[in-house]
Amino acid sequence: MQAKDVMTVKVVSVSEETPIHDVVGLLLKYRISAVPVVDSAGNVVGIVSEGDLLQPEGLQGLMMSSGRPDRKPPAIPPTACPS
Repeated sequence: MQAKDVMTVKVVSVSEETPIHDVVGLLLKYRISAVPVVDSAGNVVGIVSEGDLLQPEGLQGLMMSSGRPDRKPPAIPPTACPS
């Protein structure tokens, strides 16, 4: 089996200028966990994943794009690891 056998052919992508809140909306709307970022020529220049959005930088960007730059992103508690 090869990648072509399991890949998605109707790809949802965003531009480098797409606001973070719009990226989140696309992830939710299409029930996907990541979206490629393309330049004006349609070349893939990166990817934004759910994990990226959960990083402090992603949360800060989401707060800024929501019109509430004065709010800090919520604190993310450390994950409990079983001993």
